[in-house]
Amino acid sequence: MKNTEKTMDKIVALCKNRGFVFPGSEIYGGLANTWDYGPLGAELKKNIKNAWWKKFVQENPYNVGLDAAILMNPQTWVASGHLGGFSDPLMDCRECHERFRADKVIEDWCAETGFELPKPIDAFSQQEMKDFVEAQLKISEASASAITSGMGLHPSLSNVMVNGKLASGSELLYAFKLFLLSDTEIASQTILEPVNQAIAFNFPGKGLKLGFFHKQLEAEDALTSSARVKNQ
Repeated sequence: MKNTEKTMDKIVALCKNRGFVFPGSEIYGGLANTWDYGPLGAELKKNIKNAWWKKFVQENPYNVGLDAAILMNPQTWVASGHLGGFSDPLMDCRECHERFRADKVIEDWCAETGFELPKPIDAFSQQEMKDFVEAQLKISEASASAITSGMGLHPSLSNVMVNGKLASGSELLYAFKLFLLSDTEIASQTILEPVNQAIAFNFPGKGLKLGFFHKQLEAEDALTSSARVKNQ
């Protein structure tokens, strides 16, 4: 079955036919937003609960189990923070404009980069998560700027964010013009050097070489205002 054919109605029908879940109190008219678990559903729920308990309670030295009553004095929910402001720390992505859990972002980044946290992410406070993310951003910005500086490039030309901001159109324009006027050989040294070595090896004595054409530009102080390039 294609993903486009997997509708919620078909999934509900499959669960009912296989005995996973049924609408709550269905034979008595039903009750909105409630479900009863069938034989297979009850086993699935039990397995999920056991897996969750093992992961977050038994394997975590910072958590302990507690089975309390559902009906409690209202002050219990006030003291626990559920009524005042109970929430997971979230992060907004400026590119895709979606919202993600901070602990999940940190956990995925550590798994991808091989970074080992000093303690489990579950033991981090919200402030510790914020400090960790800000520290990694500063390291990333500093390393990116160091790399581009070492290559002879202005950060504007390498799409590097400085202090959380990208360069404006004018900065990009004049940084590029400065790059051309300075006759920086970074392109030949970094990009084309292995290509030119291969050409020299395969075509010895031919004097063939690849490079980038640099247009000879006049300095800004040698141009009139009307002749200067404008940022459209």
